[in-house]
Amino acid sequence: PITQQVLPASIEEKIKYYSRVEEKETIKKESFLNYRLLLGKITIQKEVIPSYILFYSHSERKKIVGRVEYIIDEVGYLNRDNVKILTLSKLNRILNKDFKNLLDIKLLIEDEFKVREEVEQSRYSLSPIIVLENIPDKKIEIEIQSKIYMDIREV
Repeated sequence: PITQQVLPASIEEKIKYYSRVEEKETIKKESFLNYRLLLGKITIQKEVIPSYILFYSHSERKKIVGRVEYIIDEVGYLNRDNVKILTLSKLNRILNKDFKNLLDIKLLIEDEFKVREEVEQSRYSLSPIIVLENIPDKKIEIEIQSKIYMDIREV
């Protein structure tokens, strides 16, 4: 990924894991729901805007078009597909960080789960959660192409 994250069950995670395993240590495996974001694009008035799409953000639709119906504590609720839009300042508050802009964001998967839990009360919710500088008051187009699949990793 662009963010240089170590994703679950990736080669980087396996290398990191096996470098810590003792020679005679028993390796256990777990099944889990894995996720890869293949494409993410946010457009307002035909202009692509900077955004950060959180881990597990998924939609069956290729394009979601809607408006923010209401805002509660810097979280905008879109009128389509249970999409949530967070402001950058809300993300900073949740994680106690100080990102200056969206291109500055570098998060661990655990950070993304923490944000998802704060917004959705579940780390495994698949609702799209998108971080923008500000919550738009115009129609927004969201394209999220992602893959969700069963996977196995060593623990």
